[in-house]
Amino acid sequence: MQHGQQSEHGTAGESPGQIRVRLLFFGAARDAAGGSDETQLSVNAPATVASAFAEVLDAYPELRRFGRSLLVAVNQEYASPDEAVRDGDEMAVFPPVSGGSEETEKKKEEEEGSHDFFELTIEPIDVGTVARRVVPRKCGATVTLDGYAREWTKGRRTLHLVYDAYAPMAVAEMRRLGREAHKRFDIEHIGIVHRTGRTD
Repeated sequence: MQHGQQSEHGTAGESPGQIRVRLLFFGAARDAAGGSDETQLSVNAPATVASAFAEVLDAYPELRRFGRSLLVAVNQEYASPDEAVRDGDEMAVFPPVSGGSEETEKKKEEEEGSHDFFELTIEPIDVGTVARRVVPRKCGATVTLDGYAREWTKGRRTLHLVYDAYAPMAVAEMRRLGREAHKRFDIEHIGIVHRTGRTD
């Protein structure tokens, strides 16, 4: 929390060679950052994802324990290390395997006559209900994939999983996957619903 307070007030003496970025932390990365969901940080300009993230690690050294496993997104899109970071940009930091909880965020996709939908929910998912929403009138079958938390992984028992999500980016990524599926396969309708929070 101390780091967040310093960052929030860091712009008062901000030099002309610096820019200000908005930082979002998710899952275990949030815990390593002192429990702060969101803060702001001044970094040296010109900045790239790599240089800005190096300064994030300096400000929050506990994040170093993740090594290279942390993922970084800029303005709700996965970013490469050499991508430019500009004043006012949003950087999200989270590990590949996340933990925590997130409020329900639902949004339907409405594109060119499509009835596709892409949603997040904290409620248990009724696969039958979801499947009925994508029943195509022009096709003769619906294919479903039901993911669940397996009890055993490489000899280690899983008691429960906690899924955390950056809602705007997660839904945008599901939409991207939907568009890609339409391009690659002859699919009439697509529906993706992902649960966040605790699953047993």
